[in-house]
Amino acid sequence: MAGGWAVDLHLGRQTRPHADLDVGCFRGDLPQLRSDMDGWELYAAREGTLARLGRGEEPTADTNSVWCHPAGAAEWWLELLLDDRDGAEWVFRRCRSVRWPTSELTLGSQDGTKYLRPEIQLLYKAKAPRAKDEADLRALLPALDATQRAWLERALAQWQPENAWLSVLRRAV
Repeated sequence: MAGGWAVDLHLGRQTRPHADLDVGCFRGDLPQLRSDMDGWELYAAREGTLARLGRGEEPTADTNSVWCHPAGAAEWWLELLLDDRDGAEWVFRRCRSVRWPTSELTLGSQDGTKYLRPEIQLLYKAKAPRAKDEADLRALLPALDATQRAWLERALAQWQPENAWLSVLRRAV
């Protein structure tokens, strides 16, 4: 799980309503995942537009999000967030020098649901924070330990040295 649900799974409670499920997927694993989604319609999301993916059609390399719903459904149910990896490392697509071991990319909730580490989820949310991203930061910050906060601060400083969340993280120490 990723997005707002990853925040809630880490905190052990739902902090806000969610319109759909966000699921992280390595780009190279998408064909296998699609084979398990018979009866679903998938759309590549790029630059504010959606383009339906035909059977066997893969999104372009610069597509980072695929929106999905069962065929005929009017509402989106699922967003697949495409991540990159280099061998055994997750690679942050916005700053390829920011990496994390893929074996440690997720944590598990009490019921065993895997979710994206909170510090990495916040890194994604920091690009152009919306009100819900700011709310997620406020909810998660007290739950991050010093190591998680320090990693997020270093990654943000490396990627966006002027990011407003850096001052928030520095004040949280």
